Amino acid sequence: MQQFDTFFPHETRIRIPMSMVDQGNVVYHSRYLDLYHEARDRYMDAAGHSYALLMEKDYHLAVADAHLQFRKPVRYMETAIIRTRFNWMKSRSLSVIQEISKETEGMEELCNRAEIILVCIGPTFTAAQIPEGLKESIRRFQGVS
Repeated sequence: MQQFDTFFPHETRIRIPMSMVDQGNVVYHSRYLDLYHEARDRYMDAAGHSYALLMEKDYHLAVADAHLQFRKPVRYMETAIIRTRFNWMKSRSLSVIQEISKETEGMEELCNRAEIILVCIGPTFTAAQIPEGLKESIRRFQGVS
């Protein structure tokens, strides 16, 4: 298992649309996973190995486990600041740590934190080795040679 440093090499900003909020005007709890998924896609683009490239080879990263800690609400029209880093990587699975913050009166507030375990799924829809190109892109982007 390869461990990574604790810094967040990628940040995504998403303005919250009406479709993500409930009647209380806050992001509905399950929609946090959508925000995290979008941020992981953008991380992979920035790292040089897009999710589309993974899909072209019939591979996917499926969520096997997700732990979310809700601290403060994010509301309609606020900008979610989503930071992403990989925590560890094994031959067939990855742990990603993600945080959502927002700016309030010039101060950044942590709203949600997640650890999400992803399993690489191959063409036969069973667990598969993570493609070497993806591993190398993550290592490089995380600052590991």
